[in-house]
Amino acid sequence: MKELFGAATGLFSALAVILTPNLFGFAHIAVTDLPLASMWFLTSYSFWKGLSNWKWSIVLGVIWGLALSTKFPAVLILIPLIVWAHLFHRDKYVNNLSTMLFVAPTVMVATQPYLWHQTGLRVLEFLYEGISRGYRAETNFGVLFFGQILPSSQLPWYYSFFMVGVTTPEPLVVLASLGVMSIAWRKNRRSAALLLFFNAVFILVLGVMPGAVLHDGVRQMLSVLPFLAALAGVGFHALLSWLVKFLQNRHALTQVTRLETKAAGILILLGCFSPFLDVYLCHPFQLSFYNRFVGGVRGAYARGLETTYFMEAVTPNFLRALNETLPRSAPVNASVANFIFLFYQKEGRLRPDIKITNGQSFDYSIILNRRTVLGPGERKLVDGPTKPLLSVDLAGVPLVSVFEFNALTKPTR
Repeated sequence: MKELFGAATGLFSALAVILTPNLFGFAHIAVTDLPLASMWFLTSYSFWKGLSNWKWSIVLGVIWGLALSTKFPAVLILIPLIVWAHLFHRDKYVNNLSTMLFVAPTVMVATQPYLWHQTGLRVLEFLYEGISRGYRAETNFGVLFFGQILPSSQLPWYYSFFMVGVTTPEPLVVLASLGVMSIAWRKNRRSAALLLFFNAVFILVLGVMPGAVLHDGVRQMLSVLPFLAALAGVGFHALLSWLVKFLQNRHALTQVTRLETKAAGILILLGCFSPFLDVYLCHPFQLSFYNRFVGGVRGAYARGLETTYFMEAVTPNFLRALNETLPRSAPVNASVANFIFLFYQKEGRLRPDIKITNGQSFDYSIILNRRTVLGPGERKLVDGPTKPLLSVDLAGVPLVSVFEFNALTKPTR
């Protein structure tokens, strides 16, 4: 972004990436979604650079190969890049295309030991697993959307756009919208701005396509967020350009030195203050963040949107509280989250005497408040008047709670 629009825009765009709650949250979690998001953006950058430098074309082949080693959606990166290049640079992208077709598959196979044997068959297996995921019952989870639990195939067409729009800080959404609109009158760097726009729209449109899987908030759409931050940078540049022209025409400001730098500093502070506050106030639960378009976390919960799904609510402090509170050999049922507590026992973070059970007999229930998988009894416990023994909340919304069944069954006077 610095190369395209100057240092101030580059700085703002970089800060926008850091201050996007879902990017900040997933940066702390060892899953493939954030590496894919990084590789998608780096692949696009290398493609752009490769139009004028064959060395960058080789870098492009290596990076896309690493992206292919990371997660199946990387296969689709080729589509928006080729469409964009054919529209604006059709005489320059032959080197890029060559390395993507020949270097990238080599890097993919070289970095995946599983593919070293029966390579052709296992590459086909990789493609089949990715394409068929949305049609398999075991991978097609329900999605809570305004109080209804829907499979991915029944979600409204605008779902991906809506979810990204309400889980990204409002200033970044507004500036990204301004960035998209500014493309219409932009004379310089229009094609580069369109490259960002093509990728962002393509990733979101993938959520509309048959076979798309969209559970877990914006996790499957995480790759759009670096492009959204970049488009917010485009909007920032457009706003800064307008502001500088406006200020330069004010007679009272003609003697002010370094006017553009000072205006850029003020805009960066104004644009980043609210996102910084959002990331700070919801820490370490950035994956549960909703912006003020839906009333924040509390408003989203009241409107029937999912506020936790990825076990990040089971914090070290929560595990310490369990160790200190639960009696010896306490039988505990955590329903769909049992596996994570068994994992923490193996890691030595949860007392080994605590009995994690899938059976019907237990004294304590740990409920991760992912409402798509809760039974009627669990929902009644979470939303009812019963006070939990332990609880982790965000803005008054319970993320994970522990209920003592002995206390629930004691007679009251």
